[in-house]
Order: sequence, then structure tokens, then C-alpha cells
Amino acid sequence: MPVFSGNTSGSIASIAKNIPSEIVSYSLVNQTGGSITVTVTIIPNGGTPVDVWSGSIAANATQSDDKNIKLLRGYQILITTSGSVDYYFSYE
Repeated sequence: MPVFSGNTSGSIASIAKNIPSEIVSYSLVNQTGGSITVTVTIIPNGGTPVDVWSGSIAANATQSDDKNIKLLRGYQILITTSGSVDYYFSYE
């Protein structure tokens, strides 16, 4: 199962998917000493971006979900954060 994972302290976008995919789960782990704000956005190819999740994550806490999110051809995942966050997205 392919993944999009790593750490960022600003923003990062996945590569555009060349075939339709589906996010099956994701987790965001705050690596900062205080609370941070994180937004996960799906960027469609030529369309309007859609926020999947946006909110605060307490110090050393995790935000996770296992809802299925469709990614059509050319879509990207964009993570924007106010602090350091580990991210892990699993898709098929």
C-alpha cells in the first residue's frame, strides 16, 4: 500500500496522483513543545481546494482518521502547519 509520509514545519504537497486513488487512513503527530494548527487540503487538478481536516493538535498529541477520501487523477494532498508535524497517509 503506497504512503505519503515524513515531517514538515511549514507546508508540503504530495506529488500529483497519475491514477485515481483513495486515502484509507492518515495520522498527524505534533512534534512541537506547544499546540499547533494544521490544515490538510486536497488540491484538485484545476479545481477548488477542499479542506479535509483543520484544527489544533496539542503538544505531542496525534490526530488520526480512517475515513476514505477519493483522489482523482491529478489530485494532491497539501499539509500546512504552524509547527513541526510528522505525517503519514496511506492510500490505495
